Amino acid sequence: MSTQNLTSFSFDGLIWKVIPDEVNHLLVVEYRNSDKHHADFSAIDLKKKKIKWQGIKKNEPWWVGLEAVKDGYIYLHGFKDIQNPEHRGIISVSSDSGKVMWEEKVLSFGGVFSEGILALQNEEEENKVYFLLDLKTGKQKKEYSDVEVLKKLNQVFREKQKSNIQNALHFTQESEYFPKLSEYVHEVTGEKTSLAFDYAEYKNFIIISYYIYSDNKLQNLLLIANEEGEVLLKEILDKSPKGVGMDTFFLLENAVIFVKEKKELIIYEL
Repeated sequence: MSTQNLTSFSFDGLIWKVIPDEVNHLLVVEYRNSDKHHADFSAIDLKKKKIKWQGIKKNEPWWVGLEAVKDGYIYLHGFKDIQNPEHRGIISVSSDSGKVMWEEKVLSFGGVFSEGILALQNEEEENKVYFLLDLKTGKQKKEYSDVEVLKKLNQVFREKQKSNIQNALHFTQESEYFPKLSEYVHEVTGEKTSLAFDYAEYKNFIIISYYIYSDNKLQNLLLIANEEGEVLLKEILDKSPKGVGMDTFFLLENAVIFVKEKKELIIYEL
């Protein structure tokens, strides 16, 4: 096994979410420290494998989260109130600098596409009102009818599909591929797998996230091997997961990107 292609990053808290900015070749990270009641964000330069900036100046230290990243902008959300998990408010941040560009406190984030941000007023289904916000200023450009909203939501979805991010395929025990993947992992590692797999192929590499029981405790592991079955990397992603996860890794710019034990972001260059 080789770790010379591996770069690791740790933060002051548990890693909550990782979203790439493909335009600026960055990984935007949300991390949360419950002891300090503090949530913050950082950007990692994918090409240089270095932290570009860390920390965003914001008024709310905890009740804030990462919503989306697109075309050089990061979108954060607040919450309706501390007893309600519904998202409320939008903070736009430059992914290149970490500088707050604008803030909208009333509307909620509904999606982002080339024309602007789809923002929502009133979460109740029968009273929803949608607006188009300007990407650079956050100002309202127009209000959408129900028919227009459906078209714009489809456009948001279509633009997401243009991404170069390669996500893993997820296979449960009911899948016809489960026995083949179980056999492969057993041949390569000698381990008996259970529950589910996340699986991807890239060039002549095979990447598998899988589950085993060790001392009657569930563990989630990651395996990277070449076509000959040579193990290039094997890592424990989670020593005691609460259940089966999805999207336990993704591929971007010739690298496998994953989070280890919720504390360490790892980039493994293929």
